[in-house]
Amino acid sequence: MNSKNKKYPFFIIVDDGGFDYATGREKTGKICMDAYENIARLAREFKMRIPICFTAKFLDKENISGIGEPLEYASQLVDFLKQNADNIEIAYHGLSHEYQNCTGEFFCLDSGARVPAAVQHDHIQKSAAIFEYWGFSFPNLFVPPYHAWEWGVTDKLLASFGVRYLVSCRRIKYGRRKYHWPDSKYLKFLPRAGMGIYGNDYDIDSRARRNIKFYPEKDIAGFAKDHIIPQKIFSRLRLSRSLINRPVHSYMAHIGNFSGESLDFWREIFSFAQSHDNITICRDCDQAAAMYRNL
Repeated sequence: MNSKNKKYPFFIIVDDGGFDYATGREKTGKICMDAYENIARLAREFKMRIPICFTAKFLDKENISGIGEPLEYASQLVDFLKQNADNIEIAYHGLSHEYQNCTGEFFCLDSGARVPAAVQHDHIQKSAAIFEYWGFSFPNLFVPPYHAWEWGVTDKLLASFGVRYLVSCRRIKYGRRKYHWPDSKYLKFLPRAGMGIYGNDYDIDSRARRNIKFYPEKDIAGFAKDHIIPQKIFSRLRLSRSLINRPVHSYMAHIGNFSGESLDFWREIFSFAQSHDNITICRDCDQAAAMYRNL
């Protein structure tokens, strides 16, 4: 296929479902039902089913896990998810998000240490019990907390619970450590990319300016658009450090990014993708996966 005729997938997967605050430990950027309502509204407008990756302890109303930190509106949220199942997919983002204060629940990025397989299994099993409590089957899609997982262990365990897709980054640099994950033998590994917005970007205002070194200052919406593949050559070199447009399955967002008045920002991003000759907004994870494999 000629590069000018290539169609690249555009699909969003939302991390940190269930989190109470956009900034975690700092407890700023309170997340309420409006974030989920905005995602559902966006998905309906663009005829999509957007995955939200939940950390299960925040839905653990009966403390099944022993570490439950249930949202005060957990029951309302679950009812909303069931009512909007055509537009929101429940995905999995671990039980606790961390393990013994290390950066990662299924692998420790800061130390390079393994998380014992028995602990990983226990966390997944307890998560399954929480999903079952609410009447949900175990999700098909998994995004590892901090994108850290143990090849041949985490993926094998999740496959036994019915997971099909593992969406993550192939390479991560954390401090002085570099990590690389090859394709899984047990799950369909699908790479993702960032869009220049971060977990603490709460109540996003499209007019806000974003500036990074050696890159022209832009409003945040324009900056996000520059991250979407296919990129122009300057954006590829500066943001992706590549001479070619490397396809990805999906783009990363966080639940706090959809709070408050952020819907106009997201409409601008999705409208840009919808009007681009070389981009297709994918209706669901399966379509995005098929398009990615065909590139």
